[in-house]
Amino acid sequence: MTYLTPISAATVNLAATTSSSRVALPTFDEGARTSIVYNAGSGDVFIEFGDSTVTASTTADMPIPAGIPIAFDRGGASHVAAIYGSGAGTVYFTPAGTHGI
Repeated sequence: MTYLTPISAATVNLAATTSSSRVALPTFDEGARTSIVYNAGSGDVFIEFGDSTVTASTTADMPIPAGIPIAFDRGGASHVAAIYGSGAGTVYFTPAGTHGI
């Protein structure tokens, strides 16, 4: 069984709107490639992981529903971008390590 361990005091947030914006993700060792994404807004937000030029799109990227935390393997991404189809809100990205029992 594998479980996630959030890394305390390492969460970054992004005030997202209907224009794509990005934020740098914290860097950790290979064991912390997971990001737990939480959409605190009232509508769906769309995210894309990538480098310092990454942008998000409402037509091609991963939708995150409001109020639902979802874990992603961010791979080698250094940044994440987010955009709302309408409205605005805060999106939180918490790094986590995976551990097996």
